[in-house]
Amino acid sequence: MLRLLVFLAIGVLGCQVLCNSSCSTKSRVSCLSQTEFQFCSSASMPRGKVYSCPKNHYCTGESIVCSKNASLAACNGCNECTSDNQLATRTSITEYCRTLRRSGRFPHVQDSSVSIKQYVFCYFSGVSFYGNVYSCPGSTIFDSTTEMCTIQTDVQAR
Repeated sequence: MLRLLVFLAIGVLGCQVLCNSSCSTKSRVSCLSQTEFQFCSSASMPRGKVYSCPKNHYCTGESIVCSKNASLAACNGCNECTSDNQLATRTSITEYCRTLRRSGRFPHVQDSSVSIKQYVFCYFSGVSFYGNVYSCPGSTIFDSTTEMCTIQTDVQAR
């Protein structure tokens, strides 16, 4: 039974990593797709310009960021996770970003509730807007005012 639970946990976490491509500790980049990436801030959040790997190269998230070896791609099966894993598909997130027509980080609204652990990162690349869902690391939460993951503090109503 324990083996089955461990296997299921690894499967779910693996799915989240593929769809959620967080900042790699090895390269300090976040793969946004099979061929696009962003550098990460010291707070482990993707920031700034979206870069593309050279033609026929794939984003690995490793110390060599782009590789010709497709099996090393950090985003194999990108965006195939379902809402069962509490991750939106890139298509719906991209549609959301195209509707906003703004780059930045925004609260992730899912099934009429706002996640305090996740946010949508909208970016402009080429001729259109795209987006991905990211999770804040550790015990941090997304602060829509600063557009950063921060440590939750108690706030008193006045």
